[in-house]
Amino acid sequence: MLDPWDAEPLFNKGLALTARGMFHDAIECYNGVLILNPRHANALYNKGLALVYLGSIQDAVKSYDEALKIDAGSSQAWNSRGAALNRLGRIREALESFDKASKTNRGSAEAWYNKGSALAALDRLAEAVECYDEATKINPRNPDAWNSMGLALNNLGRFNEAADSFGETIKIDPKNSWAWNSRGVALYNLGNTDEAIRCYDQSIKLDPNNSDACYNKGFALHEQSRFREEVDCYNQAIRINPTHIDAWNAKGLAFHSLGEYEDAIKCYNEAIRIDSGLSQAKEGKRLAEEMLKKAEART
Repeated sequence: MLDPWDAEPLFNKGLALTARGMFHDAIECYNGVLILNPRHANALYNKGLALVYLGSIQDAVKSYDEALKIDAGSSQAWNSRGAALNRLGRIREALESFDKASKTNRGSAEAWYNKGSALAALDRLAEAVECYDEATKINPRNPDAWNSMGLALNNLGRFNEAADSFGETIKIDPKNSWAWNSRGVALYNLGNTDEAIRCYDQSIKLDPNNSDACYNKGFALHEQSRFREEVDCYNQAIRINPTHIDAWNAKGLAFHSLGEYEDAIKCYNEAIRIDSGLSQAKEGKRLAEEMLKKAEART
């Protein structure tokens, strides 16, 4: 007769193998546990984790489902199920799992954060902010939650709050180039161009290959009519990412503002080559060609 108590040493062996990255062997142990005790919810849950590491996401979901039939109050299992469904692109189902996780354990910062991320992916940004807020109340030292809340707030047009959220991210992780860049965007949207440029400078200092920060700095410099410096920023963005269409288009506008229409047309042509449907570049090119003809007529 099989004794369920014999399952525990085998389960512990599975945990040890998982910790060592030996996932196939760990799954064999968990399967052995389930022969001895088919209602061992932790074995099913940890089998799901091992399957995720092996890339068998659909099988992992099935394992989490079986675990939850036995223990529907496992916040960890609901959360991990949501994460697996999210990887499969099944966002609405993932959201349902994260919602269960957060209700089962209201003190789980991870569940609230994941629920917020699923809501953000569904463009339910105000609800996402509420979830990120819960996550940061539970764990104020999670830079990802502050950063994600800032992104959602920025997209909602709540720029003051967004700048504050990115500021919290930076307090925790001062070397986060993307947080500096995003704070710059929020400050720019508030009309604080000087402070935005300082943020972009710090972002670029931390990561010289952050093409978006280079582009955003150029965009801010345009507001101050610092067109030559603006062009330098777009050149840097394009060196990093030669198909950065926004940088090519904005570089064309900067040259136009400098009265260098031939260079502007070259930039617009490159933007159009990347995306033949870009109406901004086509209109910019048309205007630059008109200005060039007028300039040539005067000479």
